[in-house]
Amino acid sequence: MAYLLGKPQHDQQQIGWLAGPFAVIVDLLAPLFVDLLRRRPADAVVFDGVLPWAATAAARLRIPRYAFTGTGCFALPVQRALLLHAPQDRVASDDEPFLVPGLPDAVRLFRP
Repeated sequence: MAYLLGKPQHDQQQIGWLAGPFAVIVDLLAPLFVDLLRRRPADAVVFDGVLPWAATAAARLRIPRYAFTGTGCFALPVQRALLLHAPQDRVASDDEPFLVPGLPDAVRLFRP
């Protein structure tokens, strides 16, 4: 499977439009999460950094908590590959995609 990121612009605008309603819906899960933790106490809560209410709920109930950023699982290896190998410097123009080396699948990006 190959992924092509960076173009076209209109797709990125559509994703941004969906982020607002998605965030509202995700925030509606907060009281349900607190209720779940009260009914079924946990040893720890591991949560994505975009769910700050999970940290608040765990702290209120004195449960250890650990945050992570899910995007880091993709963004950090890509950033490392771009810094180490600089494939973006070997394309002739911003309209030419380049392959990010060292990832398990083919990922092609465009220069900004």
